[in-house]
Amino acid sequence: MEVASLIVSPLLQVIYENMASYLSTVETSKDQKKNIKKLQEKLLIIQAVIEDAEERQLKDKNVKIWLSKLRDVAYDADNLLDEITTQVLRRQLVKGKGKMVMENPVKNKFRRIGASIYEETRKQVRVTSFTLKSILSSFEMSRRLTEIVERLDEIAREMSTFHFKEAVAYKRSDTMEKRETGSYLEELEVFGRTEDVKKIVDLLLSSDADSWVIPIVGIGGIGKTTLAQLIYNDQSLDGHFDKKIWVSLYDNFNTKKLLSEILECVTEQRCESSVMSVLQSQFRDSLYGKRYLLVMDDVWNDVQEEWDKVRNLLRCGAEGSKIIVTTRSEEVASAMSSTPPHHLEALTKDDCWTLFKLHAFAYGEEDS
Repeated sequence: MEVASLIVSPLLQVIYENMASYLSTVETSKDQKKNIKKLQEKLLIIQAVIEDAEERQLKDKNVKIWLSKLRDVAYDADNLLDEITTQVLRRQLVKGKGKMVMENPVKNKFRRIGASIYEETRKQVRVTSFTLKSILSSFEMSRRLTEIVERLDEIAREMSTFHFKEAVAYKRSDTMEKRETGSYLEELEVFGRTEDVKKIVDLLLSSDADSWVIPIVGIGGIGKTTLAQLIYNDQSLDGHFDKKIWVSLYDNFNTKKLLSEILECVTEQRCESSVMSVLQSQFRDSLYGKRYLLVMDDVWNDVQEEWDKVRNLLRCGAEGSKIIVTTRSEEVASAMSSTPPHHLEALTKDDCWTLFKLHAFAYGEEDS
């Protein structure tokens, strides 16, 4: 029995991250992006139970068959993603633009594809012939993408019949990067986020109680932390808040841990107590009557009970206090705020190209 071939959890994680990279770096049709986001959502749901499924396949033949179907559709999705990326880059190069729309220049896979395509397409004589083939190919890829979404939908439906043990929704897997962040902006230049910053800064300066908690939602790597750092350091907020607090929740948080980290940030001293009642008292003393800005970066825990505990304590601040939450999860945003989240979208084509040139060329300009 080929048990190793049916350990699919690492494969799902890699494919999920490839999809996130694709959505943030490659410009394509809205329908394709919509379907890829659907695939991401289904993969996250399946990832919550995949460990239990991998264990049960040894005793349940039907579970192993289900895992086999999942593995096959995962490979098909990854291969199709490569093909779509190749087609997009080929189309750009044939038009003479030569602009690989990438937010992150270290995506070597995309670079290699782009280089090989350039060598191939520069030899072509009739661009019109290529364009026709490209259109037909786009229809075919869209059809295949829709088919993959339908297959994964069916796999997700079958999943419910096995009653797998489910982990905490959207729990971060061990293979995903866990990184602590801070309020200091490390990027020398940031492109394409002026409107996002303005919109959220306006909410922070408003007296609207409905905008007490402002979730920023977006896929991994799209720039949620950078946007929060830009907002945190915006000069328009100077003097508006009595306290500004940045907490990095790069692992699932609990109330006690969060209170300790906020206290350390406010008092600039190490929090020695681990007694909940002491932490609550110190917390109220530190923030009572003060207008604060709290940034909770990279939140994954969507357990309503935990958030309710924190929210009740945070009510001790003065009117006009605000909280910014960055997360990949719509569920987290819904648990933490009743107002619609700010959805962070990918950079525009021009902003991506400007960013790419900044990293790819010594002085930010192409050779003439």
